[in-house]
Amino acid sequence: MPRPLSLTVLTAAFALLVGMAHHAAPQAPPRAGAGAPGARVLLDAHNCYPDGGRWSDRIDRALATGLPVAIEQDLAWFRDPRSGVSRSILAHAEPYTGAEPSLKDHFFERIRPVVEQALRDGRRETWPLVVLNLDLKSNEPEHHAAIWETLGKR
Repeated sequence: MPRPLSLTVLTAAFALLVGMAHHAAPQAPPRAGAGAPGARVLLDAHNCYPDGGRWSDRIDRALATGLPVAIEQDLAWFRDPRSGVSRSILAHAEPYTGAEPSLKDHFFERIRPVVEQALRDGRRETWPLVVLNLDLKSNEPEHHAAIWETLGKR
């Protein structure tokens, strides 16, 4: 069995900013190296998602530490045995219940107000705000496509 693919998306803000950049007023480019490795130290909120119906406030706790912050989300491909419908879920390991949240609902909707405020403030020197680390727990092509679609939503 192939080893699960690890994928790091440079920033969660990037995913939202790509589709929202036209809403921001023109700004001077960020100072050189603002997002370069070693330029800033980040807290890494590892496994920052609910597990077994507990710890649904992990993103809030991570954001409360201050920005920038790195947030890890573990993604698995779940096939509902009753409906046969498959989807990407946030989960660390089987058994899955089907009640696990999606990346969109749990992560992107939670950080949306933070990113929208940053766009209004226009302080690009403070970007990236959130670095999203994805840990893929399964390696199906359909899973990759579903994640890619989620990351491309505007």
